[in-house]
Amino acid sequence: MENKKEALNTFIVFIIIGLVLFGIYKVIYSTYDYNIYFLESIESDSIIIQSKNANILIDTAEEKDNNNLNFKLANLGITKIDYLIITHPDKDHIGNASFIINNYNVSNVIETSFEKGSDLQKDFKQNLAKQPNINHIVLEKDYDFEIDNMRFKIITPNEKSYKEDNDYSLVTYLNIGKINFMFTGDIEQTRINEQLEKENIDIDVYKIPHHGRYNNLSLDLIKEVTPEYAVSTGDTDSEITNFLNVNSIKYYNTEEGTIHFSTNGTKLKVLN
Repeated sequence: MENKKEALNTFIVFIIIGLVLFGIYKVIYSTYDYNIYFLESIESDSIIIQSKNANILIDTAEEKDNNNLNFKLANLGITKIDYLIITHPDKDHIGNASFIINNYNVSNVIETSFEKGSDLQKDFKQNLAKQPNINHIVLEKDYDFEIDNMRFKIITPNEKSYKEDNDYSLVTYLNIGKINFMFTGDIEQTRINEQLEKENIDIDVYKIPHHGRYNNLSLDLIKEVTPEYAVSTGDTDSEITNFLNVNSIKYYNTEEGTIHFSTNGTKLKVLN
């Protein structure tokens, strides 16, 4: 009888430990209602933003990333994209744009007014022209929109002409409750200087511009927006990573896999 009692007590203890561990697992690994994914890639950008009622895609990576992007969208159950934002027409941002509008139900396309004239951009424009149900928005000035309690602000270039094509990139801010994201495209020194002259806010998650390339103003923008997390999509220069480490800014790189942030508008966690 005593052995049976001890066995029962041991069983109950294991059950309690199991429930506690399961509870801890749920707290750590369960997702909130708003999820942001920086797609696994090397030197290319694609960011999926998903809520219960909306899907936004910022850039479509390079053509070689098609399987990865398509698989991730399918894995998330995404068939409809409310907004496709193309920051600029470089191949590592616009690479799968035609595929997306031809294979997914896309409601809105937002892009910069810069005409690069590449075959990829021409192909995208031609495919877009065949989709009359897509609302095509070419930005000449800053643009705001809100969807499912997510507030987006897109910043356009100040000038009509830049030496570097990357400086035509759109910069996108995303606000969800008290949590702020900043997606910088590939802006380089001239556009970073423009951003520094604007009224900036504190950022929780900062996408390092141009795959982590360093220039004389790179650190100034990081100091300005004071992020808790920084994400790069390439081989980040040591000047930047050293600064992040010294300032205790948590750093992630999509070369190591997809980076997943989840938030309820108050709390923010990383799930990888």
